[in-house]
Amino acid sequence: MIKAFLLLVTGSAVLWRIRSDKLLPWTVLWALAGVFVSRAYWLTPWGTLRAEQLAFLVLFGHCLSELLRRRRWPRFGPLPLLLLAMIPWMVLGSWLGGPLPAASLRKTLIYFPYLAGFAALCHFLDSQEKVAAAWDFLIRFGSLMLAISLAGYFLFFSGVDLGMVRVEYGIVWLRGSMVNPNIFGAAAAMVLVATLSRFLHGNEGWRRGALFDLGALIIASASLLVSFSRAAWLLSLLAVAASLFFFPRRRGRRLAAAAAILAIVLAGGAFTAALSRSFNARLQLDPRLRPATAGEFGEPALDEYWNSSRHGLTPTAMPFRARLINGANSARWRVEVSVRALRDWAASPIIGRGTDSLLLSNPDYPQDYIPITAVAILHDWGIMALLLYAAFLLLAGWRLWKRLLRPSLYSVPFPAIFTVFVLLTLHAQVSTTLQLAFFWVLSAVFAAAAGFPPEPADPAVAAGDPPGGG
Repeated sequence: MIKAFLLLVTGSAVLWRIRSDKLLPWTVLWALAGVFVSRAYWLTPWGTLRAEQLAFLVLFGHCLSELLRRRRWPRFGPLPLLLLAMIPWMVLGSWLGGPLPAASLRKTLIYFPYLAGFAALCHFLDSQEKVAAAWDFLIRFGSLMLAISLAGYFLFFSGVDLGMVRVEYGIVWLRGSMVNPNIFGAAAAMVLVATLSRFLHGNEGWRRGALFDLGALIIASASLLVSFSRAAWLLSLLAVAASLFFFPRRRGRRLAAAAAILAIVLAGGAFTAALSRSFNARLQLDPRLRPATAGEFGEPALDEYWNSSRHGLTPTAMPFRARLINGANSARWRVEVSVRALRDWAASPIIGRGTDSLLLSNPDYPQDYIPITAVAILHDWGIMALLLYAAFLLLAGWRLWKRLLRPSLYSVPFPAIFTVFVLLTLHAQVSTTLQLAFFWVLSAVFAAAAGFPPEPADPAVAAGDPPGGG
């Protein structure tokens, strides 16, 4: 039910957008929407097939057909090539470096739709207008999905289970249309920071969208709050502070934005606390139920959750002591897994140990989820892949920073893109999204935005047609 609903919402949003703005083809819009609908998947004999993977394959097919029709080769700058250059290291590490080569090679296939879609996005986002349109669609569609997820969270307390929450150790965690609460928190933080940046740095016509921006701020702030993602909270606070105090801004908007953010967070917290206290007494704990919360990135047998209020789970929205205990255990687990991964990587440092090959307690069943992106890349594909990833981050960050210094020369919202780039890069070192469209779509947007000339000589050059994303 939840999958069909998410796909219906996605299709409706894509149709609405192409009717109002034909700058981006529907295949690109569908791939962009995949950032916020990772819960849409199907179980197959070969593993979990996600809707976002289908979207990326369709987009790649569209890209190939366009290249054949125009009879030209694709052109990529250095940024896309840095990530695409990880492909041989993925295959080599899985084939030669790990304890379970067949399983690792099969898991490596998960990445090929994402890599193909990443390349296609870099090809299509070849102008500032297209990057700006893609960013605008991401934030608007993200606001919609956050609103739907938030509604499902509050409806759960009245006995209506839309599958938007995850109950673990008697605590409700909102994951909404995403696969886990940490990634949901990162998505909420991205929408919050991008909307605030548009409010602060928008052009003279910003008041036309002020009502939408206010609504998006309310939704994103409330979603961020109830995600209970500590990393997203901290990084959002730093990003909001940077947007308010360090980046260039329109005069007179800082105080209004700060007051709006404060009021929204306080109102969201009070509403959540009041609602949870009101409805907690109506639902009882069923000790027969247990949490099943592992395997969120492709293990079909473990990608199911028992969270129906009809069976009497204990949804408690604000048990801070329980959340702190659970958070401490989660942080300890992340450190332990990462340390074990680094020790295992030492057996094959150059090419890595292969995709999803870390063996913990069970010698025949690998650990599918290494939470820190840098450690996951290092362990699975070796030091060479990690160097490529680091080079991508450093080059993209440097180029975005240079463009941020002269934002008036561009139609792309560089203050928002740069801030979100830093926020999500840091958050990925707490909760990785390597096996989701979240990582690859945003990497393509960052690469495309960073690929424009740092100082265009005139508006015609600023709206030019540089090579795809580099």
